[in-house]
Amino acid sequence: MNQVQINHRQLSWLTASLLLTSSLVTLPSSIANAAGSNAVFSQIGPVLFALIICLFFYALNQHYPDKNLFEITFIVAGKWGGAILNAVILFFMWMRLLMELNAITGFINTTLLTRTPPEILTLMFVIILMYFGRSSVEAIARMNDFFFPVLFIGIFPIFLFILNEFHLERMEPFLVDGLAPIWKGNWVALAGYGEMFVMGAFLHALPKSKLFLVSIRHGVLLSAFGFTVSLLLGIGVLGSVISGRVMYPAYMVVEQIHITDFLDRLEILFFSIWFPAIAIKSVIIFLAILIAIASYTNNRDYRTYSIPLGWFVLATSTLSFQGALSVQDYSSFALPVIIPAVQVPLMVIIYGLVRWKKRKHVSLSEDEEQKTPGKIVRWGTYVYALLLVAILSIAVGVWFGYEYSLLGQIMALVFGLCMLIATIFSRLELVKLKEFTVTQKQDKN
Repeated sequence: MNQVQINHRQLSWLTASLLLTSSLVTLPSSIANAAGSNAVFSQIGPVLFALIICLFFYALNQHYPDKNLFEITFIVAGKWGGAILNAVILFFMWMRLLMELNAITGFINTTLLTRTPPEILTLMFVIILMYFGRSSVEAIARMNDFFFPVLFIGIFPIFLFILNEFHLERMEPFLVDGLAPIWKGNWVALAGYGEMFVMGAFLHALPKSKLFLVSIRHGVLLSAFGFTVSLLLGIGVLGSVISGRVMYPAYMVVEQIHITDFLDRLEILFFSIWFPAIAIKSVIIFLAILIAIASYTNNRDYRTYSIPLGWFVLATSTLSFQGALSVQDYSSFALPVIIPAVQVPLMVIIYGLVRWKKRKHVSLSEDEEQKTPGKIVRWGTYVYALLLVAILSIAVGVWFGYEYSLLGQIMALVFGLCMLIATIFSRLELVKLKEFTVTQKQDKN
């Protein structure tokens, strides 16, 4: 269990799967209710917050390339300080896992298996967690290699299938309601990006700091773009009012697909793809909790704790939320407050302790970063520049969109193009950096 290695693509897709999958269930209704037709602009703020977490992990990986977040905390904060800080992170991840289990069982119990007791559905999920808890992140990464691309690419055929029901007029006019709806939408959407902290459990899986940063940043942009497209579909098909009132607008959009009179109920097909993807997300959080528990014993072999933790999660899950509505309220109102209130102080404290330690040796990842060619680094600069342009397009649209509706439409188009191109550029940077890393390794050999 000591030698856990995943590649750059697997890490980026794990990050995207962690952020995107269950957010398609719990958040679209709340975001549409808060932001109305401006819900499509709700991802830019959470993306910036997630990028701050990416830079935090990058700094930790530079100093401790072979350690995960919990081991680093013990090193810099000591036995008792590290135990307290890791306990806070552990409690946060445990609450997130309970929310995920209740969200998916509530969704299944509401839409598909209405007569099945939710406790049985939770038990089914916990058995899956305990099974994968006996393996490593490599196993779930290989499984995610198949299901995440199918899930992500599957969003776009829905647009073609639902084209006869999609009306852009339901979203217009753009950016005419001021900044308040956009701010509310970004605030609610922040709940979907709290899981970024979970990726700290896998810092040691890719010890090259620059490659780790670029990989998880690409995963963040992938999830943001995919979620923006799903919000666009929901509001374009159902309208912002209905999307804000129904509990599962994404599921309702797929229900509108009718290919001739004989091929309907395609939501069953799409759910069969989506179900394993959200199971993967729960497994990632479960593995992170196991790694955190194992860090208290200074042993990376966490498999011993899988079954006891599974039963504990099952017992606490049935007592944590009263139903799907309470899960939605928690993710919409509590999480946007809890995430920055918990994670920002943790990042400040841990990073401050790392800097205070003043590690004097230069890690291998730092040497590699110093030799990274400028033609690769500039792709990352382009990504940040495009995100800045996206923010400016929102500002211009809000400032002038009420008087010039055409300008609001143009700025909305600019925003969408910036998010798309930033995602593409981040992929190009990831590929070129991986090629450079492989070439550099071959030269050393």
